[in-house]
Amino acid sequence: MNSTAADEVRIRPLEQGMTGLLAEAAPGWAAAVPAWLESMRTGRSTVLVALRGAAPVGVAQLLHGEVPEVCNVGVLKAHRGQGIGAAREKCGRRPS
Repeated sequence: MNSTAADEVRIRPLEQGMTGLLAEAAPGWAAAVPAWLESMRTGRSTVLVALRGAAPVGVAQLLHGEVPEVCNVGVLKAHRGQGIGAAREKCGRRPS
């Protein structure tokens, strides 16, 4: 099976301009964007968005603290089982 750029999943930090795309994909994600952006602005967390082409297919929040924590992980049902969560986890690891 040949892979195209539209098939590839890219992991990017959440940006203000992604709210509309997140709303189309999952309304709950869009509702969380203001709190996520504020948490990122204050340095408490990083929110990663998995994109297939231009469409968001997953999110994860990485809380910064004495003990880092992964929370608010979600992948759209149609895209589960394809390694998106593992890719986000790998992106979020800090070098040892």
